[in-house]
This record gives sequence, C-alpha cells and structure tokens, in this order.
Amino acid sequence: MWQEAFSDNEEFVNDFFDKRCAKTYVYSEKEVPMGMVSVFDITLNNIKGAYIYALVVDRTYRSKGIATALLDAVQ
Repeated sequence: MWQEAFSDNEEFVNDFFDKRCAKTYVYSEKEVPMGMVSVFDITLNNIKGAYIYALVVDRTYRSKGIATALLDAVQ
C-alpha cells in the first residue's frame, strides 16, 4: 500500500518500518488492511504533538471514512 501511494522502493519502506521511531496505525476489517498512517511524536516549544508522515487509504476503500478513523486514532 505504501509503495503504491508514494512510489518508494522496497528498501526504503523496510528501512522505515525497521529503524524509524514512528508509530504506525493500520485500519483493517476481517484482517484486510485498508489504510494506514505513520506519525512521529514531536515537541516544539515545549508543546507535545505528532507529525503525520504518511497517510494512505487503498483506492478500493476510499470515501468510507477510513482516513478520518485513522486520524481519530492518532489523536
């Protein structure tokens, strides 16, 4: 799903998930992944927040509220 959305090569994707300190949330139904979001925890001027690095919903499942559900999970 990541590679289709962002055109990153497999090495980059594997490296991201293996070595980055991002949290990744996956939306799935019946064990079918439909969307995902990766976020980094950040602090700016002593205010904690999150940086959304990647948000993608498989084109088959778009317009069903999945991105909203993922962003709600991040909050």
